[in-house]
Amino acid sequence: MLDLRVEPFGSIDITIDGADRTAPDGRLVKGGGAAHTRKKIVAAAADRCVVIADSSKRLTALHPPVPLELPESGPAATMRRLHPASLRDTAQPGSVIHPGQRSPGTKKAAPVAAHRHRIRPAQRTRPRGFSATGGSSGAASRPPS
Repeated sequence: MLDLRVEPFGSIDITIDGADRTAPDGRLVKGGGAAHTRKKIVAAAADRCVVIADSSKRLTALHPPVPLELPESGPAATMRRLHPASLRDTAQPGSVIHPGQRSPGTKKAAPVAAHRHRIRPAQRTRPRGFSATGGSSGAASRPPS
């Protein structure tokens, strides 16, 4: 494990993070899987979430692979839902892809190589309260509650 101390907090004012890929309409892909779920939890807890990307992250359209982190508590159910998607191991040195005990031969959480028709619904879904802003930065933010 990471040996980090967890401290209670009342609220998070703002979280700022980068995007891996952005589309012209403001949709984006965040996270390569190593801290995907933790970053989503922090963003959901924050009063304001700002996502920043430079012009090198901009694509004409989003396409596979799409990052997916599989928490230890539910990989089988998630994969049934994503069928016929498949996993490919993309672990990088020093990267924590799937914390916890792993049995030999078990695939680690990794980006999903999916058929295009299986990922479009997820791409069209924007988290509640998020809005995209224009400009070369490709930033998206959630306004304060």
